[in-house]
Amino acid sequence: GASIPAVRPGRATADYITTTLNRMSVLGSVFLGILAAAPSAVEFFTHLTALRGFAGTSVLILVGVAQDTARK
Repeated sequence: GASIPAVRPGRATADYITTTLNRMSVLGSVFLGILAAAPSAVEFFTHLTALRGFAGTSVLILVGVAQDTARK
């Protein structure tokens, strides 16, 4: 029986968890959208074509691998 401090058990807890998950989903989606658009934005503003091969997905994978390597 775990509980969340300052939240009553039952419907209030369910509402709290739903709200928290929705906020996390929105923030995560915004972050991924920015990450996907970043290489194109950098190329547009700086006119550098060196970043053309790095799509948002590639950057996300590189960051994930770097974090995993740093943890080990």
